[in-house]
Amino acid sequence: SGGAVQMVHSRHDDELYVSRAFHLLMDGSFGPYDSRLLEKLPGISLWLAGNRLLGIPYLFSIDLLFVFAGIYFISALKRYNVNQFLLLLVFGLYLFNPVTIDYQWFRVLRETLSIGLLVLMLASMLFVLVHLQEKRLSIMHLAMLAIVFSFAVMVREEDRLLYALLAIFSGLVLWKYWPFFRGLNLISRSGVLAL
Repeated sequence: SGGAVQMVHSRHDDELYVSRAFHLLMDGSFGPYDSRLLEKLPGISLWLAGNRLLGIPYLFSIDLLFVFAGIYFISALKRYNVNQFLLLLVFGLYLFNPVTIDYQWFRVLRETLSIGLLVLMLASMLFVLVHLQEKRLSIMHLAMLAIVFSFAVMVREEDRLLYALLAIFSGLVLWKYWPFFRGLNLISRSGVLAL
């Protein structure tokens, strides 16, 4: 945590993200319109600007997201009655894996943010499956999945692949729990949502 954040003079990565965040805070735009302004998706710039508004340092926000995502994921696994020693081992490997001490982790890059968002998505999917096994619908975890997914696809172009993950998850839920959904009266005669 004592490492300094590095911003490499890379016109299409670090510098672009920070420049767009700066202009967002200054005048509400992404900055001067030129050929490289929209080369990369704006998610990381929104993250940087939002953290600055809240007064949270960038590296601390990334680490906090990473740790929270890990705790959320371990909590989901715990609901499946996974051995506590195994959970502790998995969480230790997750927290102290070599990626988090690599110099790339200390740069202003989208990959560090995407890792935490992916783990949050997987954890919320596990929680939804747990609640469906208990014959309950989990609005909180579905909302977490929706928010994280919506933001994740704005961070990296490659994160469009998350649509495949979401499709597989939706297919699994419908295949395994279709009788549960048929039993729900989602729309009453008056057209009001009734869960």
